[in-house]
Amino acid sequence: MHKGIKSFLPMALLWSVAFISCSQKPPVFPEVPFSDMLQDVIDSKLEAYDGTGVSVAVVIPGYKTWCGVSGMSDSSTSEPVQPDMLFGIASIGKNYVAALVLQLAEEGQLSLEDPVNKWLPSFPNIENTITVRQLLNHTSGIFDFVKHPKSPYATSFESLDFSKLWTTKEVITKLVSEPYFPPGEGWHYSTTNYILLRMIVERVTQSELSNELRKRFLNPLNLNHTVFIEGNGPFPEDIKVAHNWFDVDGDGNLEDISGKPKEWLSIVPHLTYATAEDLARWSDALFRAKVLSQSSLDQMLDFHRPTPREPYSGYGLGVWEWKRELLGGVQAWGHGGWGFGWIAALIYFPENTVSIAILMNDNNEKCMISIGTSLWDTIKSNL
Repeated sequence: MHKGIKSFLPMALLWSVAFISCSQKPPVFPEVPFSDMLQDVIDSKLEAYDGTGVSVAVVIPGYKTWCGVSGMSDSSTSEPVQPDMLFGIASIGKNYVAALVLQLAEEGQLSLEDPVNKWLPSFPNIENTITVRQLLNHTSGIFDFVKHPKSPYATSFESLDFSKLWTTKEVITKLVSEPYFPPGEGWHYSTTNYILLRMIVERVTQSELSNELRKRFLNPLNLNHTVFIEGNGPFPEDIKVAHNWFDVDGDGNLEDISGKPKEWLSIVPHLTYATAEDLARWSDALFRAKVLSQSSLDQMLDFHRPTPREPYSGYGLGVWEWKRELLGGVQAWGHGGWGFGWIAALIYFPENTVSIAILMNDNNEKCMISIGTSLWDTIKSNL
């Protein structure tokens, strides 16, 4: 072999490796070209409806995720809402739990037709033949502990016993009244269903729910700003949470309640916090079949109709179907969440594969709806 060719080969090999390495870099997506219009929407609607603060993220395939914020987190220090701040997403956490249960079913670790008594002991007012599927889609008939007269959610915020620690057994045995209807013979939203699902997941996996969600979903998807906290567990020190505001005494003025003791929140199955960006990216991954098999996703989107509840017309397995009249007549899936000083909406438009996450640090529902509908109007007119 010619000496020049021989000496050239190692260098050529290095060049080819470098070329292959460069060609495997993730694609660089452009900015959403109408970003200024999206920002104008949240600024103008927050002002028009006297909202406190909002964080929004939009995922449109082929573009960078757009994130926008507006308003205030902490008025005492004039700290505005920032994109990396986490907000409470409340019942949107049910969507993650449902995805986890469906993944366990894919693996054969449980079946959606398993009765409750296969995994859990008997409890008063909970029929043993209720299935996992009926827990997921709220057709179990189980009483919603949130509505019990002794539940913190049924009392005024002023009269809350903030230092009260609740155990799961206490919630199940003391706050669950007689069922609304026999299993499978109606529909009624009940957070009690998802307490039982958490217990089943932990029995099946021999692990805490938060650990399973982190291992299976959050870490693989790089959702590093989503946090699930068991009961009254410790909050990560490196996480920044927006201050939440609530009308404590009903005088029409909001107060910063972020400094209130949080022991009483042990009553809920888990506390869920996220940034808008993480929430929108989760929606994109889930509904575009990057988390579950298409078969499992189809089951998740098998909606029970009608559901006598605003603002959705159908409920699947941990996901609801938004009322079409709210969004210009188009189909949309997702979930909502409400807590004292928190309101959240996750909206996915399957026809356009667009995800929108809206997080607010007060309970201004009119502002939330106006932001959601106006964002969608802007997006669809510019796609």
